[in-house]
Amino acid sequence: MIEILTTREQKLLLRCEETIKDGLEKFYAVGMALMTIRDQKLYRADYSSFEEYCQERWDMRRRHADRLIAAKSVVDQLTTSALLPSTESQVRPLLKLPDHKRLEAWERAVASAGNGRVTAKLVEAAARETPLISKPRSFGEPLNFRGLRHAPINEQGVVFLFGMVSKELGFVVESVHNPFPDCIAKRLFDARRRLWREVRIEFEYKSRHFLAHGHQDTDCDLIVCWENNWPDCPIEVMALKDAIRKLPSSVGEDVENRQRQVEKSRKRH
Repeated sequence: MIEILTTREQKLLLRCEETIKDGLEKFYAVGMALMTIRDQKLYRADYSSFEEYCQERWDMRRRHADRLIAAKSVVDQLTTSALLPSTESQVRPLLKLPDHKRLEAWERAVASAGNGRVTAKLVEAAARETPLISKPRSFGEPLNFRGLRHAPINEQGVVFLFGMVSKELGFVVESVHNPFPDCIAKRLFDARRRLWREVRIEFEYKSRHFLAHGHQDTDCDLIVCWENNWPDCPIEVMALKDAIRKLPSSVGEDVENRQRQVEKSRKRH
């Protein structure tokens, strides 16, 4: 059944079709435009199906339209890569892989290209070389601290753990981001007067990684890490391995401790 589009839908359809007109070499934008038209059924005013719309409006087979839409979705999974695909043919080999393996294969292709162009053949070869079975995961020592079963083994684990206990350690986090430093927070430095001070925090798994990452000549107030292996560090270091020993291992334990204190107080009175 042919339906009339609203004014908003007509404007959205026009924008999408202008994108497609610009050229199919801009596959990501075209894939996004086609996906919008398909998902919101913006074709319904003149066509009975998305397949008919693609064929009649763009002389495009439905299969190719679906490939462009899928390619757009794959690129969304590669956003952490320093280099992104520039053509749909580069992406096509990645569609054969599970979602969690696509970034690995793409990075392999980029590395194999060196300073040259990443071709579809390179991506195809990288996809074939990417193992579908993931390697067994590694775990830190048993920790059982609240919701964390094992100790951190990397910087991401340190960030997660700090987020769990930052408030108890006297911090209010303002932002966590990629540019140095990793975190901007405020720290309670005068409890009596309730005064807070800005703190620039860099997260590391071990404190000496700060040097390996080339941060020694940059402004940083505090290194938050799991283990402090830099005794002479000129910057303040907070090793979470030591800091959490002063905290209850579970929220329930914290509640129980407070209840015991209340009971003791009652008995004294």
